[in-house]
Amino acid sequence: MLRNTLLKPVDTRRWMKPVAHTADVTFSVGRPWEIKRVTLSTGHVVDVYTKEGDLGLYAGILALVPDFDIGFVVNAAGGKSGSDSVLVSSVLSDMIVDAFLPAVEKVAEQQANKAYAGEYTAAAVGSKLNSSMVISTKDSGLTIESWISNGTQILEALPLLLPVKGLQLYPTGLRKRVGKGGMKVGWRAVLEYPLFGSNNGSFVAGPSDTWADNIEVSYGGVTANDFVFELDGKGQVVNVEPRIMRATLGKL
Repeated sequence: MLRNTLLKPVDTRRWMKPVAHTADVTFSVGRPWEIKRVTLSTGHVVDVYTKEGDLGLYAGILALVPDFDIGFVVNAAGGKSGSDSVLVSSVLSDMIVDAFLPAVEKVAEQQANKAYAGEYTAAAVGSKLNSSMVISTKDSGLTIESWISNGTQILEALPLLLPVKGLQLYPTGLRKRVGKGGMKVGWRAVLEYPLFGSNNGSFVAGPSDTWADNIEVSYGGVTANDFVFELDGKGQVVNVEPRIMRATLGKL
């Protein structure tokens, strides 16, 4: 399913989405998914798409985690009634989620750090522009630490327009194969707002507001938060293109 061998990528993405939310903020439903929202110790929320079923003394759970491109299956049998197997499969599923998701997130962070983190410059692709960017895996995500475009400090200018503290990058899922085994992947820069609010707590703006108030600045039909990374055949990043700047920065 996650490799899109059963359905086209666009159909798979459409299929693996919530159809309705419930009164429980940690549980949503899809077609046919039972979607459990798990909050990791880092504060990240991960959706686990599950499908449970039972017949007689047998029960099973299929679970998929699209954020990490992983899945698992639990099958149980035996006991005095079918409810015993349902309980066992459910408990084992929760144990797997609790034990493995934090470890998988850590591995994902290490892989992202190896592939994406570092310094990118225009000079690395033969350009004379004074343009560069530094990306790290701060706060368990890709963060733009420094961004200079033709001599202008972009991150220093942002607070003059909006009350933000930085830019964090999120994958869009868009990708295109290039060259011999290479690939271009699309990312979006999302504003990081500091927490603030009224004294009585009736209004608070924070991380959740970044998705509602995304960057709307555009130039020549390209939004300011549109980034494209090019990876080689080994999965290592070669360059990054902040598309609004019409420039390519090579990874040092």
